[in-house]
Amino acid sequence: MLQTIEAILEPSGKVHLLESIHVAVPTRVIVTLLETPVATVDEDSGGDMETLLRFLRENRLPDHSRLSAGEIDAQIQAERKAEYDFLEELLNGIVRYASIPKLQIERVVGPILTLFIEDLLGKLQNTEGKWEDKIHLVSPEWPLKKQENYQSKNIDWLMVQPSSHKIFLVELKAYSGSGSDDQLEIYKAIESRVSAESAGFLLGDVEAIRNASSSRWKYNFILNSASNFKDAFESCWKVSIIYIVPKELKARLSKVDGITCYSFEDLPDCLESERNSVWQRIRKMLIDLEQVGPKRDGLGRLERLPYSELAAKIVERLEKYAPGKRPLRIWFGKTGAGNFPNYQVEFEDGSIQPFWYSGSPYTLRSRFKDVNIKGPYLIDDLLQAVQRSKVR
Repeated sequence: MLQTIEAILEPSGKVHLLESIHVAVPTRVIVTLLETPVATVDEDSGGDMETLLRFLRENRLPDHSRLSAGEIDAQIQAERKAEYDFLEELLNGIVRYASIPKLQIERVVGPILTLFIEDLLGKLQNTEGKWEDKIHLVSPEWPLKKQENYQSKNIDWLMVQPSSHKIFLVELKAYSGSGSDDQLEIYKAIESRVSAESAGFLLGDVEAIRNASSSRWKYNFILNSASNFKDAFESCWKVSIIYIVPKELKARLSKVDGITCYSFEDLPDCLESERNSVWQRIRKMLIDLEQVGPKRDGLGRLERLPYSELAAKIVERLEKYAPGKRPLRIWFGKTGAGNFPNYQVEFEDGSIQPFWYSGSPYTLRSRFKDVNIKGPYLIDDLLQAVQRSKVR
């Protein structure tokens, strides 16, 4: 790259640079001589800085152009108020428009929380400030590859703590009625795989998704962001699944084994950060969001969707997930992570298998706890009730 800077050449051949320049290695230059002579430069004169100071002394602003200390302070306060008003309008708007159909409020709130997620998890998990003890954000919206294809389910934040050899799958839910059993099942599958082979596969999975994608540059960005954590991933054998949710949803999810839930009110009201005042207003916005959206009772939509109608749908799914086995009795989950209950089926051969509502087998344990299910009900009775309702 060609670059021109101003300099003065002394009769002795010595060159005085009038502009600062940095080169990493000895570099060839060409000196061009101008016809206009200049006065000799004193090596101790300070160069450009001295010239600049002399110019400022000789060209002072007139008194009427100078602001008083009070006027300067007033301008600063006005700019601060404008920033405060903008933030308040933004946060109030999020709460106000949260009830709009199809608006996924997590996509609005998520990028804002990304600015604070390391500080939040650090305080909630009581981690120290050393690099290896800190919970680091690897990337928001990290793609978790599905085993059967190159599609993915994104986790809101993938984080890692090198000292504990643990990765964190952190999920945000803005509504009390949200939550998905299928989603939790994916996270549990990731947990099982990490415990078996470490978290090193996470990078390889994203590379596989990238190679099958037409938007490779987006996945390259994620991989570049995670490159500093490659060694940390390979030494991680544990997973912590964390949900940040409204308190009503926390009450339900807390009954699910193997996950940690924090309500918006559980989030620290004070962070040791220069943005603490901003965080306090964001936390208030999150708590205000709890008043928005559908509410759920203990049985979710079970009260509005008859058991018999549920049973008819479930029998159809059992033909796919339990082929050749005749179901006799069924128990329905009292609570669940999704909008519909999980269930447990007893088959004619005497075996009992719990299932996610999606239909896939529940593999976290062989049976649900009795306190978490309601039943049993004879499936034939429920199916007959469906037929009677159709006759009417």
